[in-house]
Amino acid sequence: MGEPIKLRAPARDLWEHVSQHPVWSGLLVLLLFAAGSAVVASLRGGDGNPAPLIAGWGPPRPVYWCRSPSSCDGADHVTFNSYANAPNFGDERAFVDAKPFADRGPGGFRDVLPVRSGEVVLIRFYVDNAAWAARLGRSDGLAKGTEARAEIPLTAGTQHDIMGFILARNARPRLVWDGVTLRSDEPTAVRFVFGSARWWTAHLPGEVRVSDALMEEGTPIGSWRLDGRFGDSFVDSGLLTFRVRVEAV
Repeated sequence: MGEPIKLRAPARDLWEHVSQHPVWSGLLVLLLFAAGSAVVASLRGGDGNPAPLIAGWGPPRPVYWCRSPSSCDGADHVTFNSYANAPNFGDERAFVDAKPFADRGPGGFRDVLPVRSGEVVLIRFYVDNAAWAARLGRSDGLAKGTEARAEIPLTAGTQHDIMGFILARNARPRLVWDGVTLRSDEPTAVRFVFGSARWWTAHLPGEVRVSDALMEEGTPIGSWRLDGRFGDSFVDSGLLTFRVRVEAV
C-alpha cells in the first residue's frame, strides 16, 4: 500500500467542512457516484457492453532491473519471470505470446494476435528464475519442482485467452501466470495440437519433447533436463512452445 494522502491546509479545512454538512456531503456522494459511473461506462464501451479485455500477467510481485545487459540485480530468493528489462527478452512478466506457425522468421510474437479459421498458431512461454546468482550462489538460487501448465478455453467465440502458468516448490510467489489473446472476426474454436510441445535451454542439445500433461495437471521443466531443477542465471532460462489450431464452428 502507498503512503496515505496528505491534504494541504486549505483543502483539509474544506473537506472537514463539507464532510460534516449533510447537504454538501450528500451532493459529494452524488458527484462521486456519477464520476464512478462515467468511468465504468467508459470501460464498458459507453453502450452497456463490456469492453474487450486481454489476458494479463500475475500475481503482483517485486520487480527487478538490469542496470546494463551485463549487470542485473535480482532477488534474494527463487522467483520466476520478475525482471522488467531482461536483456534477452524484455519484461519477463509478460512471458506468454504467440505468432502464426507459418511465420518461420525471427521475432513476430505478439500479446494479442488476430487469427482466422484453419490457421495454426505457435504459443511461446519464456521462463527465467530471477534469483540473483551473485548473492545466493548456484545452490540456494536453484528452483526445485519447477513445472509448466497451459490452459486453453474450450468454448467457441471471437476471443480466446490462452494462459500459461509456471510454479516451483521453493519459489515466491509459488505460481506466476500470463496469457496471450487470439482474436478472430468470426466465432472459432482453439484446439491444442497433441505432441507439439517442445522445451529448449542453452544446456540442451536441441528441443526436447514435453508431455501433453502440459494441458492438464502440468509437467516438469528444467534448465538441464525435465526434472524440475531450474538455475538462477540467464543462461539457464528456457523457451516452451506448442501449437494450437483455430477451427471454424
